Amino acid sequence: MTVWGWLLLIAGILAAFCAGIAFLLAQIATARHIGPSWLRIPTPWDAHRDEVRREVAWFEAQEPENVEIISRDGLRLCGRYLAREGSGQAILLMHGYRAQNGESDFAPVLRFYHEVLGMSVLVIDERAHGASEGSRICLGLEERFDCAQWLEWLDARARPQDLFLAGLSMGAATALMATELEPPENLRCVIADCAYTSPWDICEHVLKRMYHMPVWPFLPIAGAIIRRVVGADLREAGALNAMRRNLSVPVLFIHGARDRFVPTDMGRMNHDACRADKRLVIVPAAAHAMSLWEDAEGVKAEISAFITRHSTV
Repeated sequence: MTVWGWLLLIAGILAAFCAGIAFLLAQIATARHIGPSWLRIPTPWDAHRDEVRREVAWFEAQEPENVEIISRDGLRLCGRYLAREGSGQAILLMHGYRAQNGESDFAPVLRFYHEVLGMSVLVIDERAHGASEGSRICLGLEERFDCAQWLEWLDARARPQDLFLAGLSMGAATALMATELEPPENLRCVIADCAYTSPWDICEHVLKRMYHMPVWPFLPIAGAIIRRVVGADLREAGALNAMRRNLSVPVLFIHGARDRFVPTDMGRMNHDACRADKRLVIVPAAAHAMSLWEDAEGVKAEISAFITRHSTV
């Protein structure tokens, strides 16, 4: 074999290797099922497992109504709706990436929203999570349209004077992206807890920090694979760009100062870009999605004050 032949062979092997790694990364990022449960990485909120179970059990004991919608691409999406009689306010809760269900992610505030603030509460399972259909997690790219549909459903069902939207991690980024999709006029504010700036940005950060891999060539190839299986480009939309165009929906940004999964700077960037009324709350001791566990009373007070400021009831 000639020198050029060897070089072409080596180049082909390297290209196949890079493509294989990129395919694996795309699967890890978007596939609903990525392996056995023993591969699950421990998370900081594992220490609160008993409290989560207790709060989820409380929610289930209230006998919420099982509800569903059909997404724009034909998936059956499921949720649980807990009405508050006589309330003029309702809230939609958007959970985070690979959450077991919406109730688990929002365990610290389920009673707070329903009993303290007196709201009707809609907790959903996003596509490819829980009881909802879907084989691919779309990192907010398709979920933003699902969020817009759920807001319309909640507005029609509860007929609230004030409508609110809260999200955690991917759910927060999704909620911010959904503000671009002509939300109901009675959407008073969004509560975004540890939202990333865009799907591309979070993939780039995770690739470098968790996998210690270079962005090029792996992320562009993985991004192309994701675009093919999900139908959307990682750069197509993002919370940061949505906030640059957000002139009317107030946003409360919450972020942990010790968040290493979604860097705190992403929360600051989203806040700084927002052109509507806004507030940024940084919880010093909180890791990713842990702000409500680390400072429950302080964060609840911030949420209550922001909602009160923008409530009409």
